[in-house]
Amino acid sequence: MLIQLGVLIGSYACLKIIEQFQDKRQKKNRKLKSNQEPKKSYIALLSSDKKESKNEHYTKASLLTIGVIIFGHLFYPPLKFVGTALYAYISLPLVASGVKTLLEKKKIGNEALISVATIVGGVSGYFFALSIACFFYYLGGLLLKKTRDNSVKKIQNLFKNEPRFVWLVKQNVEIEVPLEQIVNNDIIAAEAGKVVPIDGIIVSGSAMIDQSVLTGEFQPAEKQVGDKVFASTFINTGRIHIKVQQTGQNTAISQIEEVLNRSIEFKPEIQTKGEEWANKSAFAFLVAGGLALPILGTSAAVIILRSSFGYSLGILASLEMLKHLREARTRGIFVKDGKALEGLHEIDTVIFDKTGTLTENRPVVGRIFTSCEYDEQEILTYAVIAENTHTHPIAKAILDKAQELNHSTIVPKNAKYHIGYGVEVKYDDKLIQVGSLRFMKMKNVTISKHFHQTANTLQHEGNSLVMVAVNGKAVGILEINESIRSEIKDVISGLYQRGIKQISIISGDHQGATGKIAKELGIDNFYYDVLPKDKSAIVKKLQDKGKKVLFIGDGVNDSLAMVRSDISISLNDASTVAIDVAQIILLDGNFKQLNNLFDISKKMRSGFRQSLFLTMTPSGIVISGVLLGNIGISGAVILENMFFLTGLAKVALPSKLDSLPKN
Repeated sequence: MLIQLGVLIGSYACLKIIEQFQDKRQKKNRKLKSNQEPKKSYIALLSSDKKESKNEHYTKASLLTIGVIIFGHLFYPPLKFVGTALYAYISLPLVASGVKTLLEKKKIGNEALISVATIVGGVSGYFFALSIACFFYYLGGLLLKKTRDNSVKKIQNLFKNEPRFVWLVKQNVEIEVPLEQIVNNDIIAAEAGKVVPIDGIIVSGSAMIDQSVLTGEFQPAEKQVGDKVFASTFINTGRIHIKVQQTGQNTAISQIEEVLNRSIEFKPEIQTKGEEWANKSAFAFLVAGGLALPILGTSAAVIILRSSFGYSLGILASLEMLKHLREARTRGIFVKDGKALEGLHEIDTVIFDKTGTLTENRPVVGRIFTSCEYDEQEILTYAVIAENTHTHPIAKAILDKAQELNHSTIVPKNAKYHIGYGVEVKYDDKLIQVGSLRFMKMKNVTISKHFHQTANTLQHEGNSLVMVAVNGKAVGILEINESIRSEIKDVISGLYQRGIKQISIISGDHQGATGKIAKELGIDNFYYDVLPKDKSAIVKKLQDKGKKVLFIGDGVNDSLAMVRSDISISLNDASTVAIDVAQIILLDGNFKQLNNLFDISKKMRSGFRQSLFLTMTPSGIVISGVLLGNIGISGAVILENMFFLTGLAKVALPSKLDSLPKN
């Protein structure tokens, strides 16, 4: 026993000297490399790191230690000394971690308990049992690292198909050039069987494009002139010319990569609380272990010191979260903030923005009403001049109408946009104002009795309108027709079934148009004539009443309300990931997965509770066993890790949602 103790202490001393020497050498090498190489992203580091990870190395070393100890015990006793040295090797990182935490944070935490238990157990000769404990400790860390790495590599793999060369169109001639030479506003050609190399807009041709890498939707989307296409999507059929908007690290897929790196590092609330409990109780466990040492012996002391559950809970909760983030991604649900996915179970109030959210993203211009001085073409021309640089759904509807009629477009140089009201611009010595009836009244525009009657009729019918004025006089009205998304009725029904108590519609549109949508969907509560800046005030008012609010809308234009809400979701496409303030984005552009999102959140919360049970239960059992005097250290280690393995197996199994269709 004394010889083994000497081997253990000598091994620790030698390993510490070697470790300090390696640290100095690595610091020197890192300093040299930092002066020679640019900083790499996490994904780049993943793809370039060929070395065996620390956890993988020590997992294998722990298995070797267990094997050597068993063989030495059964067949060749001198191998026990080798087993002792190996135990010192695999336990040194645990001891070092505890000491480092104690010195840096000046408090006793879970790492300190593990460190003390490792030393006391080693000095007492419990090498076999504690080698098993080390194995599962490193195995948990290894599985977590591999799961995180695999999550990132799902995105990394998207870049592997990126072509090195593309066909640049110059004066109707296609020239093959390296991808890195392409800049914004270039025109490139792409055809069936190729990967789209950039983000851009189709300027000629049409194609069926597989966007599953972004949206999770495996049904190819038909893309025509004016539609956006994204890097790393695949052209199934067709041939297109694309005007380049973003290349390289500015593409949507690169923005998604950066957000993903942040989301996978999120720590669930139950994990945070569990670790806080474990760290706060660490001192009590340390005192209990110290008291048990002279009364119940070293075995009991080591068992008590090791019974803290913080580390196991951290591993299981993190794996549970990554599992459900992955499930969300496969359904085209992009979670920017893991806290939002975890917190969906608290939501009792849902607010939908109307235009482009509950309704189809692109409303259409219907009838055009004119005064006697102007015809429909002129009214449409003025509307296009004012709205040509804006991206709001109604602006797009006006531009679509102009394109449908082969109407030429003019880009204004001095447009002034009044958010929530309208636009005014000077053109050809005329002041053109385009916007709502409210905007016209605010600007003291003269509106004829006939136009007042027309506006009232349209509003009574539940339609929206855009009024056009020239030099302070209303000269035309554009009727805007909106259609409700086909899936929204089933979605709203599903939300009520999942415990949502209040669903509301909020809109800057008039009462008639907003009320018509609300009535058709069976929603009693709606807000109309609401300016963007006032939407957040409505959210706050509901929160002051104790409501937990989910806001669903445009993650760019509804930013104030989304920031104010407890959780926010948008339907914006992948091009807005970087600027979209929404915490969750439905990348396929519809609500088909919204109810599944709530189900994923519910399953994740259930998984967290099960993880808490599987880590706390064995702690209670082994402590009770110690007090009753009928459990040894080997039994305690095996029992604790049987529960831990059960938790790992549970996380590895697919959830019930996996069997559901993706759409």
